[in-house]
Amino acid sequence: MNTQEGLLLSIEDLNISLKGKKGCERIVRDLNIKLYKDTVTGLAGESGSGKTITVLAISRLLDERKWQVSGSVRFRSQNLLDLTQKELVSIRGRDIGFVFQDSMSALDPLMNVRRQLEEAVTAHASCTKTELEEKVRSLLSSVRLRTDEAFLRLYPHQLSGGMKQRLAFAMALANNPEVLILDEPTTALDVTVQASVASLISRLSACTLLVSHDLALMAGLCDYIYIMYSGLIVEEAESAAIFASPAHPYTSLMLESLPSANGFRVQPQLQESPAPSGCPFYPQCVRRSSVCRHALPQLKEIENNHFVRCFNI
Repeated sequence: MNTQEGLLLSIEDLNISLKGKKGCERIVRDLNIKLYKDTVTGLAGESGSGKTITVLAISRLLDERKWQVSGSVRFRSQNLLDLTQKELVSIRGRDIGFVFQDSMSALDPLMNVRRQLEEAVTAHASCTKTELEEKVRSLLSSVRLRTDEAFLRLYPHQLSGGMKQRLAFAMALANNPEVLILDEPTTALDVTVQASVASLISRLSACTLLVSHDLALMAGLCDYIYIMYSGLIVEEAESAAIFASPAHPYTSLMLESLPSANGFRVQPQLQESPAPSGCPFYPQCVRRSSVCRHALPQLKEIENNHFVRCFNI
């Protein structure tokens, strides 16, 4: 994963801060993620770790009046953070597809299924009426939704949660994007629907970033996984290494925990808080030492392509 061959999207030194009256509070710190062709990369962490904020920053959907973003998000040698909104629109949806946590946010309640998909296709391409009709039905088939006229006439409120999520997938795939970013694609879905969405992800050909609190979901899908805690990457490795030999205490705790509807909930075991410059996992860490309270460890490679942010490995 440390080669430039097949690299499609590179997030480098990304910092995201929330603006306030007393200054800026950094929510995501020095984030580095690389996405490669024909791979599924996972970004895992409990609710509040900074995953969704990262996705919104990548897609340039954060309100610039409230948020400050620095670093780079490079696609085809272009830094997406430097593009104008007009330049960005030509890339977002065409070259990079997004499926956000709330599938309803991608759907217009006043448009039926057919119109939703037609809008997604024609936003970046021109085609005849016949070609458009074929494309719409092909997209529905690709996500295993019905293609009959009755279904095409349905509106979002008439669809189940799983159907809406699949429709959001179809819209994201409308222009065959090179990169697909999925933010909690199975949250709030029942177990059966989660399994069908996971099956859909496994069949996608695009380079994919799967953002989720659910390591169980990532186990059978991801080639490489980044573990995020309190806005920091604390461990990264190939999927097999994460599950076979987790090195960071937070990763170990995640693997020992059961996912709930609201994500992983790790209860602090110790009460002493870290200094502002210390490791944010210090209050909960069973391996902690005095240095952890006052200093932030850097990511270090402990074996080939396995990096950990911890003093006590």
